[in-house]
Amino acid sequence: IQVSLPCETGRLKTVVMCLANPLSVCSFLRQGGFDLATLHQARHNRWALLHNYQRVRQQQLALAELLQTRGVQVLWAEGVADCLTQHYTRDTGFAIDPTFFLANPRRRSRQRELAGLRSLLPRFSRVARLEHGSIEGGDVMLDRRFVLVGLGEETNHDGVESLRDKLTQVGLKRE
Repeated sequence: IQVSLPCETGRLKTVVMCLANPLSVCSFLRQGGFDLATLHQARHNRWALLHNYQRVRQQQLALAELLQTRGVQVLWAEGVADCLTQHYTRDTGFAIDPTFFLANPRRRSRQRELAGLRSLLPRFSRVARLEHGSIEGGDVMLDRRFVLVGLGEETNHDGVESLRDKLTQVGLKRE
């Protein structure tokens, strides 16, 4: 799969999706339970901690079908059992020009999401992994000239520095 993303405002050609997983309170607690980000998400979802995964899957399949009718290639990540947030595939990685960068999430519960990319990563034309810090794809936005990175729950200064180092290492000239 040829990776090529010069800017995020262009036509969408390929997207990675993953179907929502069923979840129980016990599996949620095994993943690390509550932290500030989880509490914020629960508040945003009106304290409904457990989503109706079957309804979410129907919505995801409808979106995938719509994207495909518009000529977008939909790639499916493997499901990771009991992974609450895996359906946020934008967070698992991001592309900059010809390189797919694998995210480096801070929280253990978010790190599990990366396992769903096992079968896709070898198919991508070029993959880079960050050596230190934490960064998630949802915090990265690509302009024609700049790589914009937001700091927050999953992305820290060390992750931004690691991305800068890796951009230089792979020969990408971006600010």
